[in-house]
Amino acid sequence: MKARKEIAQRALELTVAFEQQTADDKVFQKIARYGKKELAARQIAPQNIMEKMSRAAYEAVLRGKGKIKMDATTLALVKEMEKLARERSILPFRRYDPWDE
Repeated sequence: MKARKEIAQRALELTVAFEQQTADDKVFQKIARYGKKELAARQIAPQNIMEKMSRAAYEAVLRGKGKIKMDATTLALVKEMEKLARERSILPFRRYDPWDE
């Protein structure tokens, strides 16, 4: 298990990398803006944000019917987001705030 701040920092790094990697695609830019906005608001756990972003990226590719494509580096970033979404830092019966210490 990782520290809560470490998970939040890694989520921000992945979001920025995703935004830079997909600078030419409007759909992926919208997903990255959502992630940055939610991470800055600090109201939702970073794992949930990463899960929503990875799901939205896959749905964009599948529903795009060939118009939206994901290259290998972007796919690797999305897989890292999925891995971080499954990372848990504390037990589920305790209130979760990744920025508390």
